[in-house]
Amino acid sequence: MIAAAASPSLAVHPWDATSYRGCELCIHSQRSPDGLACVCPSAVAPLPWQSVVITRDRQGTCGPDARHLHFPSFDA
Repeated sequence: MIAAAASPSLAVHPWDATSYRGCELCIHSQRSPDGLACVCPSAVAPLPWQSVVITRDRQGTCGPDARHLHFPSFDA
C-alpha cells in the first residue's frame, strides 16, 4: 500500500507580485548592480536597460502580463 503524503514540490504557493521568475528565465534579462534588468529593445528603448520592477509594473512597457517575455524554447 502506498501512503499518501503531502509532497513539498506539489504544494500550492500563493502568487507573489514581487517575484520575477519569468524575467529571470527570459532571454532579455541581465543581472545589474541594482538587481534584475530588462534589455529587450522593444520594452526599454531608448534606454539600454531598465529594472524589471519598472518594466513589469502595471504601467510598464512589458506589464504584469509579460508581453515581451521570451524563452529559447519558444523558437523550437
